Amino acid sequence: MRWSKVTAKRRKDTSHEIFQMEENQYVTSEISNGIIRYHRELPPSQHLLQINSYSSLSASKLDEQLKSGVFESGGYNWRMIVYLRGHSEANKDKYISLYLAVAETQDDELPVGWEVWVNFNLFVHDQTNDKYLVVQGSQNRLKRFCSAKSEWGFDEFLSMDSFKDTKNGYLVDDSCTFGAEVFVAKCSGKRECVSTVLKPPSYETYIWKLENFSQIKTDFCYSESFTAGGTKWKLKFYPKGDKGGRNGFVSIFLVLDETQISEKWYAESTLRVRNQLSTLRNRVANGGKWFRYWFSYWGLSEFISVQELKDTTKGFCVNDTVIIECQISLIIQAQLHED
Repeated sequence: MRWSKVTAKRRKDTSHEIFQMEENQYVTSEISNGIIRYHRELPPSQHLLQINSYSSLSASKLDEQLKSGVFESGGYNWRMIVYLRGHSEANKDKYISLYLAVAETQDDELPVGWEVWVNFNLFVHDQTNDKYLVVQGSQNRLKRFCSAKSEWGFDEFLSMDSFKDTKNGYLVDDSCTFGAEVFVAKCSGKRECVSTVLKPPSYETYIWKLENFSQIKTDFCYSESFTAGGTKWKLKFYPKGDKGGRNGFVSIFLVLDETQISEKWYAESTLRVRNQLSTLRNRVANGGKWFRYWFSYWGLSEFISVQELKDTTKGFCVNDTVIIECQISLIIQAQLHED
């Protein structure tokens, strides 16, 4: 008796095989446990294995191992291995066992040190309801395939009673279908290097004089770029607040210059509205923050009230000039490298 393999046409990216029994031949494999089962309508995304003449196969007293053809996923080659009468002696004729195996070499022997991490699902088709029973590990779903362990799956994939129960639709007209989908976890090949660029006492104070303050009509304005620790920065000032003046406060932010946002930076800084009558009454904010391309600023929306700032007796606006100062005391750069 031998197995003949017939490959049917593919449905989208799903390979679909049909095995029929004719004359004598057979093969062998291995195990794992801990199972979650659920049904879904979506077919397996990578491979389907249809087995006809199931009764003829199961009538054999041999310890049968049925290997599917090779299919590709995530840049690697795989195959399914099915034990129609169970794999271990403890579950012989009680369970069907199903495994996913690496098929990277002709003899499936992998070199020492080879490995790939994978999340996978195994399936059996409910032909009555046209749904798929999904079987997956309940813990540690990411499995390491390597030369020492090239197969993972389920010794107790499906009980024989459940498989043969006609209400379940797994075995119809002496035919059944198993499936697999494989998701390879790939390393991005990127690493991040974090290093201190600037630290005390090597910083200076950047001074921004906003002259003709009462003539500012725009919602916000930027200072000129200034450099600290080899990094370019700007200050952003909202004379009516960054909420459109609804809160009655001036807003001030330190902003990473757009030419720098391809990297990730951490900065500890001090923002200050100088009191020109007495430095003891400066309005100050301190803070530290990581600056990234999607969030490249730090400051306060409610830095000082508009009323207090415009009141010339308070000392923050003198001769129609407001002075904003910035000190950056620490800069840390995180660089992304391609390996």
